[in-house]
Amino acid sequence: MLIALMFSALLTATPPKLTWYPCLLGQTLMANECTGAAQRWQWNQAKVAIGQLDTEVNWRLPTVQELKRHLNSNEAPQSIKGPVHSEWLLTSSVMRHGDELLVAAVHSGSGKVEYLSVRDHGLVVLVHD
Repeated sequence: MLIALMFSALLTATPPKLTWYPCLLGQTLMANECTGAAQRWQWNQAKVAIGQLDTEVNWRLPTVQELKRHLNSNEAPQSIKGPVHSEWLLTSSVMRHGDELLVAAVHSGSGKVEYLSVRDHGLVVLVHD
């Protein structure tokens, strides 16, 4: 009974409040619009670029669950809903498969999750707690 109550509480728990960067990594926010072309990044390149951002805010790649929840909400940036509707968005979730490192990516249009090589390119959305 206690296990069932704990599981029920876990399922109904409110996810932590996250702050999402309004544009894709590489774009600039000007007058409430994302400017510049959406850049596609390899996972390692994205991690380096994120590390060079403002140190006041601890920006990071979202998890698969955070990104899927965000894409299904009304808070998803227009830059994701609009021009890049059929692109892969990189996440923080990685796994090793043999000698290769794979990163989970979420398809911005369908929400489908696939593991891509860290050498493949994808778009980057930023989040912080």
